[in-house]
Amino acid sequence: MSDWNSAQYLKFEAERTQPSVDLARRVRQIIPGPNIIADLGCGPGNSTTVLREQFPNARLFGIDNSPNMIASAKENHPGIDFILGDVHHLHGRYDLMFSNACLQWIPGHRLLIPQLMESLNPGGVLAVQIPMVGHMRLFNIINEVACDPRWNLGDMLVGRNGTLQPDEYFDILAAVSADFTQWETTYYHRMPSADALVEWVKGARMQVYLHALDDRDPSGELSKEFEREVTWRVNSAYKPQPNGEVILHFRRFFFIATKRW
Repeated sequence: MSDWNSAQYLKFEAERTQPSVDLARRVRQIIPGPNIIADLGCGPGNSTTVLREQFPNARLFGIDNSPNMIASAKENHPGIDFILGDVHHLHGRYDLMFSNACLQWIPGHRLLIPQLMESLNPGGVLAVQIPMVGHMRLFNIINEVACDPRWNLGDMLVGRNGTLQPDEYFDILAAVSADFTQWETTYYHRMPSADALVEWVKGARMQVYLHALDDRDPSGELSKEFEREVTWRVNSAYKPQPNGEVILHFRRFFFIATKRW
């Protein structure tokens, strides 16, 4: 996959950052003074700055495998250490490993989560937020268009999205942690129009398809046609409220797990 576009991602910075704020506040109740923190999949650094605010005395690292995201994070947050890296090849031990909307891009959670727990110091905490988009109409529209024979993109995310069901995470965490908690929040994001929903997914899920189409047709016409088709269907499915805004109902799953001493 081509690299991420940090500028597109940050068009909805406040909405994308709020779950990390909510998660970090819960984490602080469990481990108020971690010495060393890793923000996994830190993106352009918006979640890492949340951690800096909550834990000002900790040694903090933002880690991401996107050169574009790391470059943006370094430029906008020069006081924090950002590292180009991979969650499968972490070095050292951490008191807190934090991940906001990253792990869904990585398959194999039954192996990944125990692996991450092993990278914690005794009593350390793994705190994770995962978007649960499987039943969201917006994401179903994108998948429906991608699976149309005209585009033939339906298999691009097979094996890439590693999201399990909450009960499955329960069983994983029960086996590898001393204690854990899970919860869900559905955010009601106020969007100025249905077109804004398309701009949202262009910063994440839909970019996979757009990049693939640009590889087929460097002129960009194919990706523009794909985007127009998605936009038309989204506008048909999401009708504005009386004030003209559109509600994006976004379900997110959280867990916090503590490593055994």
